[in-house]
Amino acid sequence: MPPELDQQRFLDDSAFAQAVSALVVSILVFKGEPLDYQRHRHTALSFRPLFPEDAGGPGALVVHITGPPGELGFQVYDRYDASRDPGRTLVKDVMVGTLRKEASKAEVVQLLAGVPIENWDREFNCQSWVEKGMRKLREIEWVSEEEFEQGLDGMIECILEADEDPEG
Repeated sequence: MPPELDQQRFLDDSAFAQAVSALVVSILVFKGEPLDYQRHRHTALSFRPLFPEDAGGPGALVVHITGPPGELGFQVYDRYDASRDPGRTLVKDVMVGTLRKEASKAEVVQLLAGVPIENWDREFNCQSWVEKGMRKLREIEWVSEEEFEQGLDGMIECILEADEDPEG
C-alpha cells in the first residue's frame, strides 16, 4: 500500500473532516504474502463515496491494521486505488452496503481508531480486526445485521478460497 498517512493530520484536515456524504462500505481481501494461505490473506475496510464526483474524484478511504503478530498498528489511506498498488494484489472487494448515517471520512476514522487491536493475542490479525470493526458499525447501526452478516460471510468465503497452511 502507499505510504501511511499521518492519522492526526488526516483527522485535523478541515476539508476532510467536513466532507459529509453517503459512503459505500466494503471489505477488501488481498492475496496472502509470501504465500497465499488462508491465514496470510490481508483484509481491510473500504469506504467509497456513493457519488464520487461529489467527493473530488475516485478512490477509497481504506482503514486496516498491519504489522507482525503482537506489533499490529492502525493505518489509514485516503483515495486508495487497489489497481495502482504494486505491493498488494486485490482478490475481492466484498460489498457490505451503504452506511445508514451520512458521515465524514474523519468520523469513520475516529470511530474505527477506537476498535481494539489485541496485540497480546498472537492469533489476532487483520481479519479479526475487520470483524470487530464491522461489529462496531453494526452496534451503532451504521450497517444492518443483514449487511454485517453478508459482509463477513463474503470475507470468510474469499479467505477460504486460499490454500490451507500445511503447517496448520
